[in-house]
Amino acid sequence: MSYWKQAQIIDPSGDLAEVTPYGELHTIEPVRISGGVFNDSALDPSFFSHTDTNGGTTTVTNAVSTLATNTTANGAERLQTAQAARFIGGTSNRFYGRIYTGDAGTLNNVRRWGFLDPGATNGIYFKLNGTATLVGATLNGSTEITYVLTLPAGFLLTGLHLYEIDYNSGSVYFAIDGVVAYTLSATAPYIGNLQLYAFIDNTNSGGSTTNVTISCLDLAGYRLGKISTQPIYGRITTAATMTFKQGPGLLHTLTLNNPGGTIITIYDSLTGSGTVLAVINTPAQANPVTLSYGFQFSTGLTVVSTGTWDATIVFE
Repeated sequence: MSYWKQAQIIDPSGDLAEVTPYGELHTIEPVRISGGVFNDSALDPSFFSHTDTNGGTTTVTNAVSTLATNTTANGAERLQTAQAARFIGGTSNRFYGRIYTGDAGTLNNVRRWGFLDPGATNGIYFKLNGTATLVGATLNGSTEITYVLTLPAGFLLTGLHLYEIDYNSGSVYFAIDGVVAYTLSATAPYIGNLQLYAFIDNTNSGGSTTNVTISCLDLAGYRLGKISTQPIYGRITTAATMTFKQGPGLLHTLTLNNPGGTIITIYDSLTGSGTVLAVINTPAQANPVTLSYGFQFSTGLTVVSTGTWDATIVFE
């Protein structure tokens, strides 16, 4: 028996701090991997994108982004981060959004905020459907499951609140103003895609022409912990279109071992088209050259080469 005093670290939700088998305290530092805050009066396309439907709009004023349906029937608007919050097995991701609805719900309107994939078929989000109570939800293909939230004491939906969602492959935590409102402990796969974008959407239906708004001060995706996975490599030797990775990842370097080809084009895509990350021409020197990048891609990593090369691409 030890004569030293024993202590436990417990958070307000009753969760214990994690200690390794060697007695080391396990700590996690959140790292922002998508989105962020808004500029004074313009939406920065490097961090965010939006989709306008039937007259819906996204505007930024005094660093606050507002999504409005406006008064055209069935107006809708979606705002999302430009990059996916890349999910890595063994870690958790976090949605972080400071949201203001301004009302407690409007008939023939649905507002959602959280995580969603590009096809809008997989997601984890808060949902305000008409005048019904705010719920948490998961979307797996065409199946949406909603969860009753235990709202913080004194919570008023009309106020400005911090909404967070922590998820991994087996559990989801919905939190409001730092208080856990629901915990999902999955007994079966609850979602078909873990590579998600932070988003907000605002949708009228049933012919509604009511101008409904939702505003946001922060919209971001975080990884809980600084994780650098072991990179892998691929080799380019001929004129071809090669997809080295599907889904989000990180491009480290491209080494031109024998730079004898003409052009290499690197895409954030699953095909030889779309968003161009880099275009590399034959260097003037014949010696090997390593090009360092260190940036993430969201859709996939595809390389199109012309001519005969000997090049090595390193990525994760």
